[in-house]
Amino acid sequence: MYNKNDIRTEYLEKRLELSSEQVLQKSQKICAQFKDLEELENARMIAFYLPIKNEVDTKQLIDDFIESGADICVPCFGSNKQNYSFCQFVAWDNLEPGPYGILQPKIARQVRVEQVDVV
Repeated sequence: MYNKNDIRTEYLEKRLELSSEQVLQKSQKICAQFKDLEELENARMIAFYLPIKNEVDTKQLIDDFIESGADICVPCFGSNKQNYSFCQFVAWDNLEPGPYGILQPKIARQVRVEQVDVV
């Protein structure tokens, strides 16, 4: 029987086997489907992750939603690596590696989870 860590390890290995071109093609397809979700029609605050290790590339989606006037937030960690929250995404040049090497805002304004319309 698989446990959560076994499943995570298996799928991480599968993702890491993908070429850059495969990640791009799959990301474009997934992002196009995401844009069609009716939940996004009136969304003002949308939470995204910033991809690592061949995860679906959300960068173009973030840019597209900013251009359409939506506010974006991304996960960020506090200094003790235990406090995890959403922070306002301002710009690509306002990111720095956080714990575990995941990009997060350098200057962070926390967003209450109640403010997020779509994750």
